[in-house]
Amino acid sequence: MSLTTSRRPWRGPVRTRGYIVAFSFTKGAYEEAARVRGTRKLDIELVTVAKLVEKVPDLAPTDTGRLIEEDLPLPSPRPAEVRPSVEELVESETAG
Repeated sequence: MSLTTSRRPWRGPVRTRGYIVAFSFTKGAYEEAARVRGTRKLDIELVTVAKLVEKVPDLAPTDTGRLIEEDLPLPSPRPAEVRPSVEELVESETAG
């Protein structure tokens, strides 16, 4: 998708800078951001998630490397008599 294909009327303040965040970008994405910078005078910065989180302090404790220190118990399963049958699940899915 071209960065200019999604033009919509904007009623707010005029903005010329924006960010697109993704896990990675193709060569075409960088080329399109450069093209828009030149033709539309928009400064679109492509930011990878890795770059975004490198500025964030570690969320996990350093001693165990885990975010949650204790193992939380799993909830008990529902009794068999209250669980839907396979047929009921298929019917609910196809009913839409």
